[in-house]
Amino acid sequence: PHEPRFKTHTSWDLGINDDMVIWFRQRIGPEHRFVGYYSNSGEGLEHYARILKEWADEKKITYGTHYMPHDANARRLGHQAKTVAQLAVEAGIRPVQVVPRIMSEKVGIEAVRTYLRRCWFDEGSTAEGLFCLDNYRKEWDEERGVFKDRPRHDKASHGAKAFETAAVSREEFDEPFEDDMLSKGQPENGY
Repeated sequence: PHEPRFKTHTSWDLGINDDMVIWFRQRIGPEHRFVGYYSNSGEGLEHYARILKEWADEKKITYGTHYMPHDANARRLGHQAKTVAQLAVEAGIRPVQVVPRIMSEKVGIEAVRTYLRRCWFDEGSTAEGLFCLDNYRKEWDEERGVFKDRPRHDKASHGAKAFETAAVSREEFDEPFEDDMLSKGQPENGY
């Protein structure tokens, strides 16, 4: 479960016409603890900022960094001239760090496989996300009788891609874990 003495970081998958997903995680010693999961669609970033604030108030969360995938610097919501990363900061979701683009689907999958060994999950708060991880798979090509090169794009893929964002950004957590411990409970700016 969530440990209020430590910062909570988020990892995102951006959904424009489909699910936008947020994993909530903490670094406590060598463990990367996933303490929450949220998914929704058809909402603007103000909605997600409100959700982050509600979670912070309800669970006494102090946020660290909000990690977004590489397309947060290129993608725009609706007719906005600003990127998702810029809109997130304006909505109070900060600090935002955009993780680098991975070279291929295979590299991302291997990053997740390696990262999973260090992860712990609050089953109740992350049940939907765990379902996504369990159901992320390649699509079967009936005509050729083989798996296609890319994973199936469905509800499970969004949760898995947000988890991949966490796996790719995990180097940020490899500093001494005391840095994630709150000093005298002073909250940082943003949600």
